[in-house]
Amino acid sequence: MQTRNRRRSIPNIWPGFVDAISALLIITIFLLMVFTIGQNFLSDMLLGRDKALSQLNQKLAEISKLFAIEKNNNDMLNKQIAGLISDLEKSKNARDELGSSLSTALNQNKELRETLLQSQKEVADASIDLANAFKDIEADQAKIKTQIKKLEILGGDVASLKQTQRVLKKEALSQSTLIDDLKNKSRSLRVRLSKQVELTSSAKKKAKETQVLLERITKENSVIEKYLRKEKELSDQSKTQINLLNRQISALKQRLEIISKLLQSSEANSIKQKIQITNLGKKLNAALASKVQELSRYRSEFFGKLRDIIGTRQDIRISGDRFIFQSEVLFASASSEIRDSGRLKIVKLAQTLLKISEQIPSNIDWVLQVDGHTDRLPINTEKFPSNWELSTARAISVVKLLIANGLPAKRLVAAGYGEFHPIDKTTTMDSRKRNRRIELKLTSR
Repeated sequence: MQTRNRRRSIPNIWPGFVDAISALLIITIFLLMVFTIGQNFLSDMLLGRDKALSQLNQKLAEISKLFAIEKNNNDMLNKQIAGLISDLEKSKNARDELGSSLSTALNQNKELRETLLQSQKEVADASIDLANAFKDIEADQAKIKTQIKKLEILGGDVASLKQTQRVLKKEALSQSTLIDDLKNKSRSLRVRLSKQVELTSSAKKKAKETQVLLERITKENSVIEKYLRKEKELSDQSKTQINLLNRQISALKQRLEIISKLLQSSEANSIKQKIQITNLGKKLNAALASKVQELSRYRSEFFGKLRDIIGTRQDIRISGDRFIFQSEVLFASASSEIRDSGRLKIVKLAQTLLKISEQIPSNIDWVLQVDGHTDRLPINTEKFPSNWELSTARAISVVKLLIANGLPAKRLVAAGYGEFHPIDKTTTMDSRKRNRRIELKLTSR
């Protein structure tokens, strides 16, 4: 009684220590949750920024493509404008050549007109001379006729008449030669006049054709000038669009630089937070390890008290963190009903665990795991079609008995493993006996 009173008089610091550890664990978990939520939030922000950056990159690529297309169009327009300018220069040169040809043709036409007028004057003079010659011939013929009449009337000297006749014949021959020359000259003048008329008409036709060609060239030049004005307007519009695209690209580049800086800063913050989370994880792991060590201490105490209650028996033993009952201690062969002797052991186990559980802190979520195992000999009954059902039913029977003796159901777990987790893989009678077992393990959830 004195020793009990002394124990009661000693101050119990354990609840305060447990409360401090619980508060520390709660604070650690809360901080870990806060940093986890912050990390998720930052990850979402980074994902959003990555998406926005990818969208901006896509827009930049599209704008670059449009810029390249506009640049190609501008180059094509510049080439077309250069071609049109060269065509215009060629047309101007052709127009100048046609103008010079036209001026040459006009000069030739003027010269031909002057030649024609001169020829017409010569023809007129020749016609006058011819008319005068005809008049002279007619006058001479009249004289000859008068002389012949005089000769006939007078009957003059034959010799003189013959001589006079010869002279008159010579004069008549010379006059006829002159008439022939005048006729030939008139013909040549007429031929020259017809040639001059033909040349004049061809020159007029050529002048008309040149005029038509000049009018067509003038129209083409006006069309080309209109097209050049339009192309210049289009080129100005293209330059305006290119300048606008350049401004947009520069703005996008600035935005990308800002976003990259923000990403770098957020990555730095993320690295810092990851380091903090890693440190918190280490602290949490240390806290959990301490809790596991504490639970291991209670498990050792629990197993020690069970050893004191049950004593040293070969069919009940401790292996690592497990308390093992051989199935023969609790069950008959091919049965899941607990024997009376085994029931007493389970009742003592429940009482011991109830006493130990009062000392386990409430923040340790402990459970007693009950595992059923069988040997590899098959079973095929109506109640147990296989060793799965038999091992599970035996574990459930133990759990129900523990619940009936005051252990809370939420602290108990039943599982059946059949013959698939043997501790001895040989096929002897002793190995099969060791494999038929119920294992109890005090662990955390």
